[in-house]
Amino acid sequence: MFVNINKIYYMAIEKIDYSCKDAFTLLTIKDAKEARKKLMVIYGCTTLQQFYQRRKKYTNIPAHIKDKVEEMFNSYGVPKNLVWKITRK
Repeated sequence: MFVNINKIYYMAIEKIDYSCKDAFTLLTIKDAKEARKKLMVIYGCTTLQQFYQRRKKYTNIPAHIKDKVEEMFNSYGVPKNLVWKITRK
């Protein structure tokens, strides 16, 4: 009997979606525009569409990007516990 290793490995990874969309409501309009520009660089987005998709849902975000986003929002006075809305699949 053979076991499909790829299927077992795929099932073992939990998918967690991170959204920083709610953190933008805590910023002023001026700060939100600046934050969007900074986040586009952090996320590596070249278009607004890519940025809005990442802002809404970033699945299994790498730790170094997550830390940079938290630092950026912290510079605008948003605490770390209010930056992310986390959903598990």
